[in-house]
Formats: sequence, structure tokens, C-alpha cells
Amino acid sequence: MTATCIVPRCNRGDGRPREIPDDRYACGNCVTALRHTLRGIEVYAHLLTIMTLPLQGRGERRSPGFGSRSPARDDVIVALDYRSRAAGDGPDDEDQPTRSILGSLHQLARWIREEQDVNAPLNITVATEIGYLIGAMDFCAHQTWIDDVAGDLRELHAQCRRLAGDQPPRPIGRCTTLIDDHECGTPLYMPVRGDTIACVGCHREWRRPEWERLAALLTDRRAG
Repeated sequence: MTATCIVPRCNRGDGRPREIPDDRYACGNCVTALRHTLRGIEVYAHLLTIMTLPLQGRGERRSPGFGSRSPARDDVIVALDYRSRAAGDGPDDEDQPTRSILGSLHQLARWIREEQDVNAPLNITVATEIGYLIGAMDFCAHQTWIDDVAGDLRELHAQCRRLAGDQPPRPIGRCTTLIDDHECGTPLYMPVRGDTIACVGCHREWRRPEWERLAALLTDRRAG
């Protein structure tokens, strides 16, 4: 027997979610995408930490009390503070929407560890929680609450991307690979390096001449 993936926005190109075995609630493509989301959060956490560090001077003298620092970003500072909570009920918090990155990851990881009866490490860091959650995603795919996990991680990733000032690129087209008589439909983006795009949906590799044709078709449709 089969079921369908319950992760929001899962689709196989025709607007319908992918079919999966009835002992699962998330397809392999969505599990892979959530692992990529976790890695993205880890990278953004590192970038945001760098943003709060003092800038190194180049030998010029400054007046006392005026160090070479970047302007303060309260929202970034809140995101990097383990005590911050989106509901504003943490120590010294005000009611504001910014979530603690580490606090959010640890809260999610603690919940899943309790479900798996796994002990948490003594020293909690972004790296420990990301590493655990990546490994636990397949377990989560067998749980009815995987859609809540996906929504929470996507929300945290979107916050990190916003704080870093990183705007998502526009897709250059959608994967047209046929899967069970339906197009994959996964958005394709310009490669950061090289000439090949690997579809995260079906894992097909698109060489430059192929994805350039897709990009040209998309441009023609927008112009029309």
C-alpha cells in the first residue's frame, strides 16, 4: 500500500505530493531537502556570528571609546542569543518575533531525542544540534508530525536568510524529467560553480546547453 507525502509544498510536478510507502509520512526528496535546509541554517549561523565581530583596524588612530566595529544589529544579536524566544518569555526578552537559532534547534532536537530516548550531549552547540537533526530526519519521516518539523525548520531558515540579507535567487526553470508519467517540476537555479545543475528533486544533472534552453523558455514566457 502507498500513501502521499504530507510535507508542505511536496509535489511531483502536477501539483500533487509524491507517493510513499504507507509506513512513512515524508518522501525521500523532502527528507533530503530538509537536510539541506539544516546545513543552510548552519552556514547562516556562522555568517551572522561573523557579522557581530569587531572589524580589525588598519593602524589608524581613533578617539578613545570609538573602536573599529560594525553598527549593532539588535535582531542578529537576539538570534545568536540562546536565551531569546520568539514569544518574548525568555530572560530579559521583549516581545519580538526574532528566534534564537541555537535555542530553536535545541528545542526541536530535545523533543526528537525524547521520542528516540536519546541523551543530549553535555555541550550544546549549533553544530551538535544540526548534526543530530540531520541524522534524525529519516526517523522523523516515519512520524505524523514531520510536517511540523518541516515548517519549523523552513521558518528558521527564512529568518536566518533575512537577517543575513541573502535574497533567494529566481529559478531559471523547472526540471522536466518524467517521473511516473509526470514532470518532476523542481525549480532549477543557476549553479554557483561549474556548468552543471543537479536537481534536488530527482537528482538529474542538467548540463549547460540543457538548462540554458530552459532559461530561454522561461524568459520567453515572462516576456509574453
